[in-house]
Amino acid sequence: MRRRVLFWAAAAGFGLGGQFDSILLHRILGWHHLMTLAAPDAGALAHAQWDSAFDTGMFAILVLGLSALLIHRAALVESAARCLAGAVLAGFGLWHVLDAVLVHWLLGWHRIRPAAPTPLVWDLLWLALLGIAPLVLALPLLRGLPSDRTAACLAPTDGRAAGTAAPARRSQGTRSQRKGPPHGP
Repeated sequence: MRRRVLFWAAAAGFGLGGQFDSILLHRILGWHHLMTLAAPDAGALAHAQWDSAFDTGMFAILVLGLSALLIHRAALVESAARCLAGAVLAGFGLWHVLDAVLVHWLLGWHRIRPAAPTPLVWDLLWLALLGIAPLVLALPLLRGLPSDRTAACLAPTDGRAAGTAAPARRSQGTRSQRKGPPHGP
């Protein structure tokens, strides 16, 4: 159950990352739109429509993540705030890494500041600050303290350290191999 909570917290962080990007860069600063380089001759209405479709998708991911967390609220209560913050940061950072690699560089739809003299510098700065930095900050939150790996967010709930195997279960054999009368039908 803990993994589900962390997954949905990361999904909410992913949606939040997309919303942050769109609100700040598309709306407030106006540095680019979703399809700035892919459709440079498109009118303002077309760019607004593409941005709105993107916003709708990112908002849906954010709402889906938050709704799933609400559904799993019992496990959410048991999860440490540190673990949830780590998962949200990881999702936020993952959005910006995927955006930079996929949308900026592979698909070439837009850049952070396409009108800047060196757009790649802006892409790399944005990737470092809002993609890689949140992922690096998320790692210690998700892993727990080195002195107590059982506090790791993905640690088994039976107190074992993360990454260790569960104790082997002894086979009890078939009913005919056990001594004594059968217990039940």
